[in-house]
Amino acid sequence: MSRPDRDLLEEAVFRVVEAIPPGRAAAYSTVGQVVGTGARQVGRLLSQAGAPLPWWRVVNVRGELPPALIARARPHWEAEGTARRAGTAPELGLDPRRLLSPEELARLAEPSLAELSQLSQADPGSRN
Repeated sequence: MSRPDRDLLEEAVFRVVEAIPPGRAAAYSTVGQVVGTGARQVGRLLSQAGAPLPWWRVVNVRGELPPALIARARPHWEAEGTARRAGTAPELGLDPRRLLSPEELARLAEPSLAELSQLSQADPGSRN
């Protein structure tokens, strides 16, 4: 993948993550579906992000984050009222039944992705 393509993908992932509303979450794979890449690529881009992003709103399909991130995510989830997993181990993550669907996330991200598409068509070298 060329650097401009990678930059465009990175920006698209970040815009989709920023479109996830407070109190909601999406799976890495759902973000990937919306932008046309895989879940692992989404995770890698988020782990390398230099910009402040609501990373705690992106989890695996079971509603979980890596154990090292759970303690950092918990205060964000509590502040936003994010639905936690019910039952014996709510500390492990979010309720996977409450994750955004690809259709919901695409609808939420559509304005920002449309703007990105227009910017990239107007100036293929720009990234904003």
